[in-house]
Amino acid sequence: MKKFIVITIMALCCYYSSAAQEDSIKTPKIFDTWISFNNQSKGLKGVLYEIRDSSILVSNSSLKADYLTGDFKVSNIDFKNIDYVSVRKKNRVLTGTIVGSVVGLATAVGFVRSAGGIDEFGGIIMLLYGTPAIALGAGIGALASSFRIKIPINGSFENFKSNERRLERYSYLNEYSNSMNIYEKAYEHKWFIGLIGGLSIPSGDFEHSIQNNTDEDFPKLGGNTDFILGYSFKQNYGISASYLNSSYNFKNSSTDTWWSVSSVLAGPMLSFPVKNSLYLDLKPMIGSTSASLNTDDSNEISGNGFSMYPCISIRYNFSIRLCALVETGYLFSTQKFEDGNKKIQTTNLSAGIAYRFR
Repeated sequence: MKKFIVITIMALCCYYSSAAQEDSIKTPKIFDTWISFNNQSKGLKGVLYEIRDSSILVSNSSLKADYLTGDFKVSNIDFKNIDYVSVRKKNRVLTGTIVGSVVGLATAVGFVRSAGGIDEFGGIIMLLYGTPAIALGAGIGALASSFRIKIPINGSFENFKSNERRLERYSYLNEYSNSMNIYEKAYEHKWFIGLIGGLSIPSGDFEHSIQNNTDEDFPKLGGNTDFILGYSFKQNYGISASYLNSSYNFKNSSTDTWWSVSSVLAGPMLSFPVKNSLYLDLKPMIGSTSASLNTDDSNEISGNGFSMYPCISIRYNFSIRLCALVETGYLFSTQKFEDGNKKIQTTNLSAGIAYRFR
C-alpha cells in the first residue's frame, strides 16, 4: 500500500507538472468557469472567453469547433456584480481519474507479479487487490484534479485589476502585456503537496544502546521518504502535515536485519521570504511514531509512542505550480516496547518537489 501511494503521488505530480507547462503556452484553451454573483445564491457556469477593461465575457459553449464557426453566445458581466470567479481546465477531472486508474492497475499487476506471477491464482489475486487499487487510484486522481482555482473579485475594481492577468491566463482570448500594471500583486497558491526523500542518520540511544548493540552491530545510515502537505493562511503563517517513513540496515550483520520507523506528524508553519521566490519555512511538528525491528521476514519487536519533529525547509517556487524543497529535521520519539520505554532519535536530510494549487 505504501508503494502504491508513492507511485500514485509521483504519477499525479508528473501529470500536473506537464499540465502546468501546457497552461503556460499562449494558445487558446478552454477552462470551465463558475461565476458567483454578489448577494445571489444562483451563479453562472460557462467558459471564460475574454477579459475586458471592467468586465468579463463568459461563453455558453465548451467545444472548440464552435469558436471556429462562431456558433456560441457570450454574457458580459460587470466586475461590480462578481463575487468570485472559479476556473478549472476542461476534462481535468476525467483525465485525473483515468491517470489514477492506470496507476492503480499498474500497481496491482506489479503486486501480483511480486507475489508469484500470473498463475492459476493470478486472476483471483487481481480481483481481490486490483479492483480496490484501481478504485483508490481513480478516487485519488479525481480528488486531486477536482480543485478549482478561485479568484476573488468582491465587486472591487482594484481586486479585478490585481487579478486581471490571472484571469487572462485562463480565458480563451487573452492579451499578454509586459507593461506594468499598478494594481497587480504577487499571488501565492495556498496549498502544496509533495514528495521528498534523502538520508536519515540514527543518533543517541537509537544508534548505540536501544538493543544493547556493540560497535560492530548497530543501525547504519538509512534513507527516508516524506509525503508532505501544507496550507498557508497568510503569507507568513500556515499549517503542515507529514507522513515520514525511514529504514536502517545493520552494520556487519549476518542476517537481513533492519529497523523501520514511520511517523504521522502535524503542526504550525512559519514562512519567511528570503529573496524573490525563495522562502524559509519553520515547521515544529508533533505526532505519533511506530518503530519495528525486522529480521528476514519476521518482526522481532515493535513499539509506538509520541514524537516531536522540528524541521526547517528552504522552498523555491520556480514556476506557477511547482516548488523545490530542501529540508532537515530532527525526530525524537519515546517508544513503548514490551520490555519498557526506549528512545528513537534520527536526523533527516531530504530534498524533493511539491505541487502548489488553489
